[in-house]
Amino acid sequence: MTFEPIGAAVEPVVEPEATVALTGAQVHTLCVRSDDRERVGANEKHELLVWGSDLANPRVLKGHRDQVRALRYLPDGRLVSASLDGSVRLWSTELAEPVQTWLHPAPVFAIAVKADHVVSGGWDSVVRVWSAESGDCQLRLEGHVDSVVAVAIAEVSGADPIIISASADGFVRSWDLASGAPLLVMQVSSRALDAFALSPCGRRCAVATAAGAVVVLDVGSGERLVEWPAGGLVGQLLFDLSGARVLCARLDGRVQVFNLDGGTPVEVEVLVNSPCPLELHPDGAHVLLLSTYGAQLRRLADGGVARVFSQSFPPRFGALACSADGKTVWGTSRDRLLRYASTPLTEAHCHTQRVMGFRVLGDGRVLSWSNDGTIGLWEPASGERLLELAHGEPVVSVAIHPTDGKVLVGGLSSVSVWDLGTGRRLGKVSTAGSAVAWTKDGRILAAGNAVRLALLDAGLNEVFRIPNPANAFDSETRLIVALPDRAQARQRSRFETARCRVAREKSDGNRAFICGHGCDSGAVVDLASGALTRYGLAVGKSARNDGIGAAWGGAPLTASRSGTVALWDVDRPKPVATHAQPGANTSLYVGQEGDWAVALEGRHFRLLEVGASSLTLVGELDEPEEHLRSFARAPDGALLCGAESGRLVRWDVRTQERSVLWESGASLSAVAVLPNGTLVYGQGMGNVRFLRRAS
Repeated sequence: MTFEPIGAAVEPVVEPEATVALTGAQVHTLCVRSDDRERVGANEKHELLVWGSDLANPRVLKGHRDQVRALRYLPDGRLVSASLDGSVRLWSTELAEPVQTWLHPAPVFAIAVKADHVVSGGWDSVVRVWSAESGDCQLRLEGHVDSVVAVAIAEVSGADPIIISASADGFVRSWDLASGAPLLVMQVSSRALDAFALSPCGRRCAVATAAGAVVVLDVGSGERLVEWPAGGLVGQLLFDLSGARVLCARLDGRVQVFNLDGGTPVEVEVLVNSPCPLELHPDGAHVLLLSTYGAQLRRLADGGVARVFSQSFPPRFGALACSADGKTVWGTSRDRLLRYASTPLTEAHCHTQRVMGFRVLGDGRVLSWSNDGTIGLWEPASGERLLELAHGEPVVSVAIHPTDGKVLVGGLSSVSVWDLGTGRRLGKVSTAGSAVAWTKDGRILAAGNAVRLALLDAGLNEVFRIPNPANAFDSETRLIVALPDRAQARQRSRFETARCRVAREKSDGNRAFICGHGCDSGAVVDLASGALTRYGLAVGKSARNDGIGAAWGGAPLTASRSGTVALWDVDRPKPVATHAQPGANTSLYVGQEGDWAVALEGRHFRLLEVGASSLTLVGELDEPEEHLRSFARAPDGALLCGAESGRLVRWDVRTQERSVLWESGASLSAVAVLPNGTLVYGQGMGNVRFLRRAS
């Protein structure tokens, strides 16, 4: 069985054009010469590896005795390196020994080069200027009282070049490059400065404080042009080519793009190490970075993925660098040097972060939603995106109105209503929306952390709210509400990420059911009065439930830590059907119609048929090769599984045959099957792709 993609979208995953085995220690820093004829890397053994046209046989330059912190090429092709051993070394890469060795009395953190000048700064708080021609120390600039963390040479049109330094003493200072005369002293913070960047025009610099604030200064006057408040420690700053945007890599795993003219910053949660090495692509519209899904080119405009450089080899990237013409990206893993073609894609993908789920509408169109705060409406026949709706925060639940074409969207702190015909937002209200649904009379139910339940009328006005129903649950539990629509809900706690679903309301339309994920009790709420009745959901040796969903007809379905899946009747505190399996059910996935469920225990899973009062084991499988992320049921009964590796796996339950239907380059976070057999998957990096059977 083979499939082909629908539509003209191009998979952004790029495999390496060339791979070269490395021996010895991992390369942690890369620098590419402007003509791309040579690139150099510094490894953990403090050696410099220089690759020319013969990639398989790099030249090895030895001399440093501690970590190399910076590498720069001079215009004439000579190389400058700075190390924590206190030395700055000038190399002709054809020779094994340095041409010059300049010494600081303490570790060197930063260097900058221009023509014949090399500027260095480090632990001893002194900025030094060296002559690459004569080897002399031309200037010794004092004034800082703590470590110099960054140096730069600013060249402003019509003015003499100046040196700018940033220090852990909280000051930014500038000097005349020719004479060493001090020009400006700018106090940015009473605490240390962690990161620095100079704009391409040389007129502005950006500085990050130890508190996480980002400040932009006018280099000529010292004026503070703009300041963004603290938002987590900063590892690196970078200006775009226009100088109108500042890229900020924070140590908590975020890259932010700030506009100097104002507006909401673009934010991408992608990093796997800190600080992340950011490098601006020469086209000015993209940035090269490391992410959870590999090395990537991201669009500056919206944070979207333009290219993903494949992590075919298990070790993560150690370093990344881009050629001056933007056509080649170089990377290193622990044991390989990798070369990639790097032409950015221009297609606009619907989402820029993990796709969380799909809903198939009655007319065959497909709705997708994502952690980036957007909802996409798709035409499966062409793969075309018809609408993109911006909720404004990560979308964790969605419910479709059964008759009038409206969609209800829930986030952790807000709920919005949209018209799918026009793409217009009809309203938005601040209330937790981890689980949302329509009642039969057109009202809205929304629930969130601490088990807050709100009933809203069609105009989003509150009818009543239950802050924490009869103290039924503790403040860390997630919840599930039994309502007419079954939209997927997802909420993050400080301990784990849980997956849950919204179930059906009772047939009389006047009651809703609430249950926490990770607890042992549930409650029925009367929608007319707000009255609540609590009862237990304890099955097996362990009362706590690790998974909860909505079965056919709206009955709650739970998976306990004792390995028991239970189907409940909300009118009585005991299950109507159970299926026991020794183990711990860490996840429970329930089909859109509630007629099947997957209980996942590590890499072992069970497929269960769910009836009105029965649970029947269809089959079970151990999947040692894949970490499964999402599930869907094919029309022939086979189970389709989306894997962390990017593979779409088909499991024939009757024959126990396993086959790979499709391979993509990133985790499949959501999969669905349309009635005509068309497949759709969503990736962790935001792409949505439709597949049809090949003719």
